[in-house]
Amino acid sequence: MLSFLSIMDLTQPEGRVELGRRIQAAAAEQGFASLTALAEALGCSRALVYQYVNGEVLAQLDRLSEIARLTDRPLEWFLAEDPNGDSRQMVRAREELEECRARCHELERALAEEREARLQQADVSRRALAGRLQELCHALRAAGQMQQLMEAAVRWREVAGELGEARAMAAADLHIAHAAYGLGEMQRAQTALDAALQEARESGHHAAELSARQERIRVWQGSGRLDQARAEALALAESEAWWPRWAAVVTLAALAEQEGKLEEAREHLERAEALLEEAPAASLPPAHAYVQSNAVNLALAAGDYENALSAAEAHYRLAAEAGLPEQVREAILNQAVARLRSGDLSRAEELLERLRELTEHAADRRLRGLVDVFTAELLTLRGDLPEARRLAQEAIEIANETGPGIAAAEAQLALGRAFLAEGMAEDAAYHLRRCVARAERLGLARVGLHAAMLLAVAEEDVDRLNELRDEARERGYRDLAEGPPLIAREENATG
Repeated sequence: MLSFLSIMDLTQPEGRVELGRRIQAAAAEQGFASLTALAEALGCSRALVYQYVNGEVLAQLDRLSEIARLTDRPLEWFLAEDPNGDSRQMVRAREELEECRARCHELERALAEEREARLQQADVSRRALAGRLQELCHALRAAGQMQQLMEAAVRWREVAGELGEARAMAAADLHIAHAAYGLGEMQRAQTALDAALQEARESGHHAAELSARQERIRVWQGSGRLDQARAEALALAESEAWWPRWAAVVTLAALAEQEGKLEEAREHLERAEALLEEAPAASLPPAHAYVQSNAVNLALAAGDYENALSAAEAHYRLAAEAGLPEQVREAILNQAVARLRSGDLSRAEELLERLRELTEHAADRRLRGLVDVFTAELLTLRGDLPEARRLAQEAIEIANETGPGIAAAEAQLALGRAFLAEGMAEDAAYHLRRCVARAERLGLARVGLHAAMLLAVAEEDVDRLNELRDEARERGYRDLAEGPPLIAREENATG
């Protein structure tokens, strides 16, 4: 600022005397009783201040700045040739600067308020979007549209993350896991469930934590990690709340059935039915449907196709009344399997075609693979072996795309059966061995035993076949105990 002023010449005695006079005048006007008082305030000797005032010693700039501060004068007032005129100019400049600063502060405040308003509006918009996405996820899940559910749930999680809402993030991750399981993406399902568990625990969302644990059991079961699935199910079966306790018991029944422990599975299912007495009224329809679903699976595993068919028809009614589209599709599939294996091929074909249309509408490729599996089995029974092999191979491809599991094992079994029916024993043995290995890895007792029996037929190993028939009898697989099901048959009179 001093460069804009006309500075007096301090190299001359007159300039130093004038500076001393101004120091004395400023001190007096500020109320300092004496130069001694000024010296005390400056922290220097009285003699030095007198030397400043007499012009004998030139005050250094830092000392002069301190004098200016103590006397409430601008520094330029001490140095300018015309202190009053230059000071007024500086005062005006400072006033203008202060006005400018005030305007800047006002603009900054207005911008901050506008930014805050926009942030609040964005927050409101995000919350509204999150609400719509949540509703959409529930609707898509109920409709069984897994691919669309995945897309909506991923977007919901992004919005929930922007809002910093851990509970909503946990709920979205549960939907992602459910969709991933439905699409056969087991690793993605596991990752989403791990995230959901952490978010649920951090936010104290107990219901979401229980849901994540239950879903995790299902993923482990589908991946063949049966010991982990059973341990978690046993822990949940001790829950105080009805729903996780009941769901865990149902899961224990499914695990026992998968491992070929049919009597144990029946005991768990009886306990699950007894627990329905504790169920809230709103939970009864879906709970009845899930228990009935497991009853159908038990009858199919036992080879009791007459009871399996009536149970599957009851399951269909219960699932439809409860509004459970996935369960409805499962009931149709089980009706088709029961009809197929009891020889009613025409009706089985009608059900499989209907289910194929439903799976395409719901974009459920996992179930579509199973439809191909049992259609291939049907075509093998009819003797249309090239088409049976094509569908079984297609089912294997779908299963590998959506994650190897039960569908892949069933598809390899169907392909091995078709090759065997055509007399291509080596090709049949190759696929049946792969099926046995996969079934062992996933804990699929019935599928593995069935494939092993067909493999014994392909290898003409009668002793091995008899051993396997005895094992089937011990496990309670009625149809397999009589030997491997027919490779081809004439359709019965009702077909």
